[in-house]
Amino acid sequence: MQGRSAASMNFVEQNKIVGHLTIVKRDSRTKKEEVVYDDSNVICGGMGRSIAQFMSLTGCDLNECGVDIPGGEACDLIHYQISKYQVGIGASGTTATSSVVGLVSPLSYEDYGGGLKSVKLSKADLYSDSDVKISEDETFGVLERVGKSTSSITHIWLMDEETGNGQRIDEAGLFVENPYLKKKQSFSDLSRVRISLLGDPYQDQTVIELKEEFSPGHILCAYKQFTPIYKETYFSLLFRWKITFL
Repeated sequence: MQGRSAASMNFVEQNKIVGHLTIVKRDSRTKKEEVVYDDSNVICGGMGRSIAQFMSLTGCDLNECGVDIPGGEACDLIHYQISKYQVGIGASGTTATSSVVGLVSPLSYEDYGGGLKSVKLSKADLYSDSDVKISEDETFGVLERVGKSTSSITHIWLMDEETGNGQRIDEAGLFVENPYLKKKQSFSDLSRVRISLLGDPYQDQTVIELKEEFSPGHILCAYKQFTPIYKETYFSLLFRWKITFL
C-alpha cells in the first residue's frame, strides 16, 4: 500500500494540483460579510489514488460515460468526482500533511442541527485505500453547487443560521464519491406473483431478488485545519473551496 500511495502522490505533485479554501461569515443582523479564513489547503493522497483509479479503467472508450447515474457502470464519472464534504471540531492544531485520511472529529447528524438542519446530508463509509475501511455510516454534506473553468473546479456549501450552532468548527475536508467502486448487497422489495403448482389453482408466491449495487465508499482528497469558528444562530458560513489543476 505504501508503494501505491507514493505513486499517487508523485502523480499529484508532478501535475501540480493545488487547493484554496475561503470561509465567509455572513451576519444576518447587520447584513455584513467578513472573510474569516482564506488560505491554501493540503491535497491528500486520496486525490492521487482517485485519479489513478480513473486512469486505470479499461473499455470505457466503448461506453458512453455518464455523470448523473449513481447506480451506473464503472465508467460513469460520478464515481470519481468530488461530491461530499465534512466539517469538524477536532483539529489538533498540528500541521496537516498529505497522508491524512479523514477529519479528526467530523460533525454528526445531530451536530449539524438534527431535524432543524437545512443542509442536505448523507451516510457513507470512509476509506483510505481500496481495502482499508476507516469507518462506517459517517455523516457527509452533499455538494450541490459547483463552479467550473478550464483549469479549476470550485465547490461551495453554506452552513446557514440553522446549521451547526454551538459547534467549535476548525477543520474541513472534500471527498471523492466512490473511486474504488465499492458495492453492497441488498434485497429487493418483496413482490408477489401468481403461479400454478402441479395443476393446483394459482397461488400467491413471494419472490425475493438479491441485488448488488454501487454504494459510496468516500475517500478524502483535500483537507484543511483553521482557527476555530464558534458557530451561532445570528450568522451563516459560506465555504468556497477551489481545486486548480496547473
